[in-house]
Amino acid sequence: MLLDDVSDTQIANSAQRILDAISKPYLIKEQQVFISTSIGVAVYPNDGEDIDVLTKNADSAMYQAKDNGRNNYQFFTSDLKEKISHRHRLENALHKAISDNELNLVFQPEFDLESLNLIGAEALLRWNSKSFGNVTPDEFIPIAEESDLILELGEWVIERAAEQLATWCQQGTPLPGTLFVNVASRQLLRQPLLSIIKRMLQKHRLPSRSIGIEITERTLTQNCTEMTRVLHHIELEDIPIAIDDFGTGYSSLSYLKSFPISFLKIPNQFVDGITSDDSDKGIATAIHGVSVALKMRTIAEGIETAEQLEALREMSCHSGQGYLLGRPVSAETFAELFMTDDVDNAR
Repeated sequence: MLLDDVSDTQIANSAQRILDAISKPYLIKEQQVFISTSIGVAVYPNDGEDIDVLTKNADSAMYQAKDNGRNNYQFFTSDLKEKISHRHRLENALHKAISDNELNLVFQPEFDLESLNLIGAEALLRWNSKSFGNVTPDEFIPIAEESDLILELGEWVIERAAEQLATWCQQGTPLPGTLFVNVASRQLLRQPLLSIIKRMLQKHRLPSRSIGIEITERTLTQNCTEMTRVLHHIELEDIPIAIDDFGTGYSSLSYLKSFPISFLKIPNQFVDGITSDDSDKGIATAIHGVSVALKMRTIAEGIETAEQLEALREMSCHSGQGYLLGRPVSAETFAELFMTDDVDNAR
């Protein structure tokens, strides 16, 4: 969009009007569909003196808007040049991370909240880059998700998760329950994800429920018809499906009715305030109530205090994760801490 002879204030007002117009829900086949928009702005002549430079800088500002949570606008600034350059260098390094053996998995335990017995785990990807040091998932996962790189990383995670499950079995310390791996929408819609999981399960002689997939609430809203088909095929193979971040976006109960979901996760921001904020407690209780009504199980994230644990027990939340119960650790440490007969003392 080209605006002529306008001030920065007028540009900002125009950008906000666009955001407001596009963010209104659309009703398509009796489903409410929400669209978020990221807008980047470059101004002549300060940000460039020809259309190519202006477009490139506006594009950089748009990526900054995405990094700031999407559904907002950002003006190009000189600081963005270094940020975008850093992002490109990270992406280039990430392409070589697998071959350079820079990636590894850590495992966060999941416990039954009543008995505190170990009932599963979540595999989390970590990147220790030779050039950048430890890069946080919040920094490199969005980069991977915006390209087909997430397909390669996702398959690597599934393969390593299956290998680790098999290793624990060989060592006489099999994981009770399911090991969940995080899956992006691009993997579900553009990759033979089910075939990959089945192949890894067969290769390592693991039962179907050994590996489950965890997807975000936002993923459910993307290409709803195709997503429904893919998830139903996965569910038919007895592979558990969990929804993460439920209640943090444009939640729709109709999605839960349409999709074959086994687990709902209570996001850590609601668990964090469950003992001090009535609204957080109410939302957490509502998520658990929906889960029970739809015959799902509820997993609470981010349990850090005994008071939070007790509050979740009072609402009969099924299971949970968090630093109070167990931090993400290496496979070897996980077995030592959580797969021994004396788990309480180990912890």
